[in-house]
Amino acid sequence: MIQFKAEIPTGDRHFFKLAALSEDSDTMYSYPTYYFTLDQEPPAEPTDFNGEIDSLGVATLTWTPPADQDIQGYRIYRTNTLREEFVEITTALKTDLIYRDTLYLDNLSSEVYYRIRTVDLNYNNSTLTPPIKLLKPDTIPPVPPAFKSYKVENGGIALTWANSKSDDVIKTGILKQSKVKEEVIEIVADQINFVDTTCEIGMKYSYTLFAEDEQENRSFSKPLNLVYEVGFRAAPNQLKAEVDRTAKTILLTWNHQVSDIYAIQIYRSKNEQPFRLVESIHENTSAYTDQHLSMNNIYRYKINMVLQSGKSTKMSEVVEVVY
Repeated sequence: MIQFKAEIPTGDRHFFKLAALSEDSDTMYSYPTYYFTLDQEPPAEPTDFNGEIDSLGVATLTWTPPADQDIQGYRIYRTNTLREEFVEITTALKTDLIYRDTLYLDNLSSEVYYRIRTVDLNYNNSTLTPPIKLLKPDTIPPVPPAFKSYKVENGGIALTWANSKSDDVIKTGILKQSKVKEEVIEIVADQINFVDTTCEIGMKYSYTLFAEDEQENRSFSKPLNLVYEVGFRAAPNQLKAEVDRTAKTILLTWNHQVSDIYAIQIYRSKNEQPFRLVESIHENTSAYTDQHLSMNNIYRYKINMVLQSGKSTKMSEVVEVVY
């Protein structure tokens, strides 16, 4: 018996014929014989396995196929942490070279891992590729900061708070609102107090803390609504006195920022005498004419205002006139 051996890859189908040659170079062939070997060779892994996640949470995975000629498809696996087992997410073999996976973004998991393997026509599986890590877009706002205390002082409103405990906070600030404007007060890192010195007496203010992370997600504290009230209003300013010797009068003029006036009180001192109330004007005005004068005297004036609420402004500075 004559034997012949050949290296034949598993899974291939072959037909063999035996040829006999005579001395005259005539050839006689046997009937063909079919030979098949079961495929037990796993295919190679895909290469260039990569992906990205868009703002809607759709992960797009791509890869390059191996050189094997008997590829049937691919199986894809996922996990949220390398401490857990990878779970197959394909329900059927993928035959193309792209896969889209929809993820939930509203959770505390910020990353996801994928692996892929090749499957051949005889369902031999390649080894899994090394895991790739993809970062999810951050849609969860940080833990909000919170006000701890406040104090209304003569110099302004003093605020104290607790900052956000989230690690990805890059900005903390205060939203300040009044009936005339809205503004943002930026706070430096780790700052926990602030004194707002721009408040106007009697005005209502609303303060809200916010924390912002790297993806510009913001969280907000409960608003803190306050009235800047220290028991008095700012004094009238720019008090001036103008003498009219022909009319025998002194005209007083001033500026003020008060609207709810009950009375404007005019105080006068003659020479070295003490100040006394000479007029109480029950209207919103910025001028007063003093007609009760006598020659060769020094007059001093100062004014304040009484509001409808019963509170008063501070007394103005004194203006002096030689009449």
